[in-house]
Amino acid sequence: MGDGNNRLTSIHGLQREAVAAARRIARNQGTDLLVHDRTGRITQWETMIDPTPET
Repeated sequence: MGDGNNRLTSIHGLQREAVAAARRIARNQGTDLLVHDRTGRITQWETMIDPTPET
């Protein structure tokens, strides 16, 4: 689920498919991407926020 959502955003058969979809969403929204393992531990963290300020 996306942050603040009550519904699933998408369902995938493989983790790599889910991560690819989440990466597209995070890039589009300018947010961080956090990947968790089955225990809930964060295994991957990517920042999708553009570090260049808008002028």
